[in-house]
Amino acid sequence: MTNPDTEESTPYTPLGERINQDLIHDNFVPKYSGLATSPRTKLVLIGVWLIFLPMSFGVFALPIYFLTGHDSPLASILQGLLVTAFGILSLVILYSQTRRYLKSENGN
Repeated sequence: MTNPDTEESTPYTPLGERINQDLIHDNFVPKYSGLATSPRTKLVLIGVWLIFLPMSFGVFALPIYFLTGHDSPLASILQGLLVTAFGILSLVILYSQTRRYLKSENGN
């Protein structure tokens, strides 16, 4: 095929063959794998606690507020259950991350 800009005869190579198909894999997967398998640090554990501990307090405080401060009992119950579910989720995350940190610290 003739290239109109240079008027040279060069073979046409499809775009799929010119692009390195493994570019994303080669650049990002090894780095992420290294981060995912690296030992946990106290800084990460403290960060997880700072993020999820305040949310876990909603298990106790916000359902009481929602059950006593709204006119519609159905809305109060649904909001209370939703907040409780998020609070329980945060407690589960705190437990699992703390256990994971303690296991990696002990070498298990």
